[in-house]
Amino acid sequence: MGRQPKVALYFQIIEPGDSFEIILPAYYNVLRHIGKTGKNGGFKAAKKGNLVRDYCRALPTQPLPRLDRIPLSRLQPMALLGTVVTVKTDLQQRPIPEAAQYSRIITFEKW
Repeated sequence: MGRQPKVALYFQIIEPGDSFEIILPAYYNVLRHIGKTGKNGGFKAAKKGNLVRDYCRALPTQPLPRLDRIPLSRLQPMALLGTVVTVKTDLQQRPIPEAAQYSRIITFEKW
């Protein structure tokens, strides 16, 4: 992923259909990692970053926590309504072959 620190959140599709139970990752840029990286690693998010904005959309009644102590575990039991798109072109707008296309989550909110 390069040198930019990232946090990955994994979402599972729960709507019945062709994509039922498929797991999609969502990658968010963060300012820095704190301590070890990995499943239980810490991070500091940017106040105007996508991670904080999506977190606040999912939990609109919760006050914004400290940016180095965002409890992502609160998202685990929730059902969220997300927008998923299939990426069909690369950064240079060249078409991606169908076998190499992938899906990504653009936005989500509380369902």
